[in-house]
Amino acid sequence: MKPSYRFIIILLCLVFSSCARIVTPKGGEKDTVAPKYVSSYPKENAVNFSGNKIEIVFDEFIVLDNATGKLIVSPPLKQKPTVGSKLNKLYVKGLDSLAENTTYIFDFGDAVTDFTEGNRLSHFAFAFSTGGDIDTLSFSGRILNAYTRKPEPAKYVSLYRNDDRQYMRENLPDYITRADSAGRFYFRNIKEGDYAVLAFEDLNQNMIYDLVTEGYGYALAQVKPETVSETAEDTVEKPAKQRLSNVVLFNSAEDTVQKILSSKAVNERELQIITSMPADESLAIHFMQPPIGEDDFTVLYNQKRDTITVINKTDKIFDTIKAEIADKNGFSDKLDLTYNVRKKRNKDERKTFALSLQERVVPYFEKLTLISPNHINTSLNPDLNALIADGTDTISVRFRADTLNFKRFYCMDSLKHGHTYTLYIDSMQIYDYDGKYNDTLTAEFRIDTEDDYGSFVISVTDTADSVYNSEDSARSIILTLFDGQDNRVGDDKFTVINSEAECFGNLKEGKYRLRMILDANNNRKWDKGEFDTNKEPEKVMFFDKIISVRKGWQTIEQWNIPSNR
Repeated sequence: MKPSYRFIIILLCLVFSSCARIVTPKGGEKDTVAPKYVSSYPKENAVNFSGNKIEIVFDEFIVLDNATGKLIVSPPLKQKPTVGSKLNKLYVKGLDSLAENTTYIFDFGDAVTDFTEGNRLSHFAFAFSTGGDIDTLSFSGRILNAYTRKPEPAKYVSLYRNDDRQYMRENLPDYITRADSAGRFYFRNIKEGDYAVLAFEDLNQNMIYDLVTEGYGYALAQVKPETVSETAEDTVEKPAKQRLSNVVLFNSAEDTVQKILSSKAVNERELQIITSMPADESLAIHFMQPPIGEDDFTVLYNQKRDTITVINKTDKIFDTIKAEIADKNGFSDKLDLTYNVRKKRNKDERKTFALSLQERVVPYFEKLTLISPNHINTSLNPDLNALIADGTDTISVRFRADTLNFKRFYCMDSLKHGHTYTLYIDSMQIYDYDGKYNDTLTAEFRIDTEDDYGSFVISVTDTADSVYNSEDSARSIILTLFDGQDNRVGDDKFTVINSEAECFGNLKEGKYRLRMILDANNNRKWDKGEFDTNKEPEKVMFFDKIISVRKGWQTIEQWNIPSNR
């Protein structure tokens, strides 16, 4: 071969080699598109399927995010299939228990993502039939908490043709799905008929509502699925936006058995115990370590009696704690705790502690309050004396310890509204259980006035076709006001429909929401539903306006209860 030919061949090889080399592209926009369905075996909505596996092809490489846990097959299968992926294919194997003449829906949720950017394919589902026809009806709705009316995310929702309560507690549903993060759920490819709707927490993962510790929601009347016009292209991935006219009210499970939720040694003299239910009056604590008797510690409860604070009054510190806690109702548990040694080593060894004001601007309708970082030994002195000056006069005032919280002291004397004061407290007036005493305190504060607040007045009326029958003797309602952070404001108002207006006073300037509970049994509390007796929860509704309150102004509204709420 001539040298010139050899040179040309080598040059061509280099050119083709360069063209075939795969390199990472530079620049360009980031991929934000989720994988798209391309084809499948069997085809989407196929009939007469008799295989034992399915395969779905996408337009790019995919990975699965907990597909086994997220996959919901409806109707449910007795044996859970195997789910996996390879390159751009998703497969489901082990379909050996498919029933005849049945439409199956495989709902993968958001388990499918692309390989490169992790873009998630949401609401992805796939359907086929083992018979000659495929069911095409659908049903959608939303789960709301019956008490708060907020969405209940990720709850299971099931459809039953048989609405017998005992049957539903013992048998798998005809169809099942899971609500999304906004409480929305959607059934597709279901058979014509009447269905009972049941939402529940599946704590034992058996797809049946069978535990008293599982919350539930139940549609009182059976529902009918509807026909939804769809094209072949949008059946695989159902769009998130659906007509959600069906609301299922969810009853959260309540603790029926007393138990300790948490316990900790706050410091060397304070132990905190949180229980699942209010503590019984007969609750008793027996300490083995440290060996202290009943007269050696004080027990405090919060208002709900589900937080217990134990204060050790002896020289035997809470280092290693071994104790038994029990009541006469059969509740019994043990505590085995160790106080954090690092905290103990870094503990402030000063002999004094600093008091502080709870608020520098004190509402005119509340008491001036002092806060202590430590529990005070009120057996030595339950009172604290102080001087208060307003620029012209100086008066002596007295603070008294809160009987429910030994870290809080209330001023027992009245002060003038709209005045700014300076508070003086001498040291060594009160002591904690370690023998530490209060430091001196000088602090400025102001008592505000009624003009710094607004008020809100509401009149509640109804119509002849409202949620309450006009002849119903039980027309009681409970009104609750919430601020912009969803905190309850003031006390509830217990009244009846068409009575005198109710006033919420001493409100800070801002936005508020008003809730109403239709208290059907007049017991002054909200009652949840009962699954076995088909009793619905007491109705809860919110005023459809945001209430604006201004300083020195009174906002007046009327709430006419509409029908079918």
